[in-house]
Amino acid sequence: MLIRFYLLCLLINGVFAVFAWRNKKKEALERIVTLTVVLHILCLALGGGPYAFALFTAALLGLGVREITRPLKERSLPWVVAALGWGTLLFLNQGMLTYSIPLFLLASITAFAGKKEQVRSRRYLYGFIFLVLAPCAAGLAALYRREGDWVMALILLLQLNDGLGYHFGKAWGKTKIFQTVSPNKSLEGYGFGLLGLVGGTVLLYTALPLLKGYSLVQAALLAGYLFIFGNAGDLLFSAIKRKLEIKDFGRLLPGHGGVLDRFDNILFTAPVLYLLVQGW
Repeated sequence: MLIRFYLLCLLINGVFAVFAWRNKKKEALERIVTLTVVLHILCLALGGGPYAFALFTAALLGLGVREITRPLKERSLPWVVAALGWGTLLFLNQGMLTYSIPLFLLASITAFAGKKEQVRSRRYLYGFIFLVLAPCAAGLAALYRREGDWVMALILLLQLNDGLGYHFGKAWGKTKIFQTVSPNKSLEGYGFGLLGLVGGTVLLYTALPLLKGYSLVQAALLAGYLFIFGNAGDLLFSAIKRKLEIKDFGRLLPGHGGVLDRFDNILFTAPVLYLLVQGW
């Protein structure tokens, strides 16, 4: 199944690359090349088993903490170590991870509602590390430990949501709806992203049958959840960047920015999806 996932993601990237090339979108092509490199690293982690994938999510967490503390101009290593310790504890203790989710949602809402001075404060950013980033990374690792197929389904669906929303939104997006938080987002882009989720759901019953055995209602709930929470995660991190007055969290991934710029919605959707999967 992993090989099918890998080949399907490569095919999707190839289609987007042709679209970007025909429209002479150099930045979009750069994003696709980076995404293809990330895909290879991701597939190695997925194929390595729970511990390899846990190390991969730990790397995401460590790099994410480094990026979120960079605007404070302080040493990030102590906070990276502390976040990895807390994330490991959440990963190993299902009850603690479950109980951390309401606080994770509350801290996320605060990023939207809080004033610039509040979000820029050390207290908030360090709270964000322990209440949001660590539970997100632990939730993603725990989701893989419970059922690795769900992680592949999550990534495929969000790739299609992001890809169609970005490429077609750039080409035809006219109606701007979040100008203060993310001015490049458009209603048309979100519409194409939703089409991507619908198409991805079809693929998860056919070319990559990860949802085989699940009802269409469950598949619709999954697509609806990812549409809402995936885009909310993207807006959350955009809101934080706006209030920190930075364009990107980092420059590690050409065309995307930092780790948090690329993996924002994947991390954000993981904790609650982990709870949903347990009920299914």
